[in-house]
Amino acid sequence: MENESNEEKDMVLIDVPEKANEENLEEKSVPTTEKRTKYIEIEVDSINEFDPGSQYISKSPWPLPYVIKTSGLNFCIDGYNYVTDAKSTGAEKIGVIAEDWETYSDYELAVRRFNIRDEHKTITYYIESMRQIYKLKKMYMESNEGVIEFGVGGNRKNLDDKLNLNLKLATDLNLNPDTVGKYLTDIRYLSNEAIEKFIEFQKKPVEEVGQYPGKDFFENVRPKKIKYIVELQSWNLKYGEIEEKVSEGVLSAYQEYRTEQPIKEFSDKLQKENDTMRKVAENLFSEIVPNPDPENSITEPEKPTPLVDVTILKGEPSIDDQMKALAEKIIQVIKEEKNKDIKKARCSELVIQLLKLIGLI
Repeated sequence: MENESNEEKDMVLIDVPEKANEENLEEKSVPTTEKRTKYIEIEVDSINEFDPGSQYISKSPWPLPYVIKTSGLNFCIDGYNYVTDAKSTGAEKIGVIAEDWETYSDYELAVRRFNIRDEHKTITYYIESMRQIYKLKKMYMESNEGVIEFGVGGNRKNLDDKLNLNLKLATDLNLNPDTVGKYLTDIRYLSNEAIEKFIEFQKKPVEEVGQYPGKDFFENVRPKKIKYIVELQSWNLKYGEIEEKVSEGVLSAYQEYRTEQPIKEFSDKLQKENDTMRKVAENLFSEIVPNPDPENSITEPEKPTPLVDVTILKGEPSIDDQMKALAEKIIQVIKEEKNKDIKKARCSELVIQLLKLIGLI
């Protein structure tokens, strides 16, 4: 047997870290996998922090920095706070847990970063696992030309005629494809700002938050969110416009959830918004035509006002052009319609549509 030096020795990390007694932490169910690693001491200044754009908010389970050693470069994929502490004390060297790699890519580093926590049953927050998997999906798509993301209910494009994107991620992360699909569904159409707000809630004490944005919340809101997305897509809105509305809806639902109120359908909230706009439109029109003539009125059956005039959205190339067209229609109705009740009803509809478009700017 070869003698082991004090500076470097092989070991197998199979110990499961002690579980934290915290709420809304998700325990991974993947069996522990032995991975050949070693303990070495390296120069502090030779360690580069690997940041794929989404740092964990739960603590690192490792007692030392976890480093991937490549030819000439050392990447810390977890526990970089130890390196920061060492630099602040002026230390020249630091002990690390290391793996030797001949080649690497950012995607492979990010996958290993996810897996080292998953393999050792590290307890993580649902929101951060969701964000990590989403970032991995984006990294893979950006580094592999020709990969097409499929929509809900659409044709599923294959990768290399064998694997779809979800299955590719599930294979790399040692997760069930359905689990990956749920993570990606839950984060779909959530803006970066909305995700950061959920992260900030996750960092606060439970006494202040009430209930964390965990797995139970996203499972509860998932069918309502999917239904809302389908409704918004029927309006032919742009991705950013849908993202803004979905993000507002999910954040509003979380406010209800964490204060233990029933979560309403997103479309109900949209209808309430539409009713508010109708009142604004009616008040605006009353300033234009304050006294309808009852003798010249014609009572028409009440018709529901569409949330958005889809024909206008489809027929015009830009929001500015749609707004101009609506303004011209309002002027035309005011000038040409003689019956003031009909004029009021028609102008109210047009103003509601105009307010909707203004909200998309």
